[in-house]
Amino acid sequence: MIASIVQQLSSGVSALRTVKSTADMALVLGGRLRHALPAAFVHPVRDTAGEPQSFPAHTQIIRRQVGVLLLVAAQGADRGAGSHDVLEPLFDAVRTTLAGWTPSGADEPLRLVGGEMVRVADGVAWWLELFETAELLRT
Repeated sequence: MIASIVQQLSSGVSALRTVKSTADMALVLGGRLRHALPAAFVHPVRDTAGEPQSFPAHTQIIRRQVGVLLLVAAQGADRGAGSHDVLEPLFDAVRTTLAGWTPSGADEPLRLVGGEMVRVADGVAWWLELFETAELLRT
């Protein structure tokens, strides 16, 4: 699923110079992954299982949340005042590219859960977009 989201962002948001996946957001926040700005890092956030159904076979709905961490060069005298002006068109493009689209392996389209500023540091503003989809587990 993550790989298909990376591909969708790569082809659908031309403003992004880097689109990668990571299993650990701390690697990105710690500056240990190379990237050109603006950048997006797609990562799994959490899975939440619904109540199991056991007739006629075991099934459960798994709600899967995926984060898209957006990084842009911080703008303004205080290195952050104008960052939202740069981020807003970028997260709008990410939202219109992903919301309503169904990644491979999912049984429902992605829906936007929300977004938030993570931090502004070292000349970079970090914004996290959170999306959710569902898969049906059948055993």
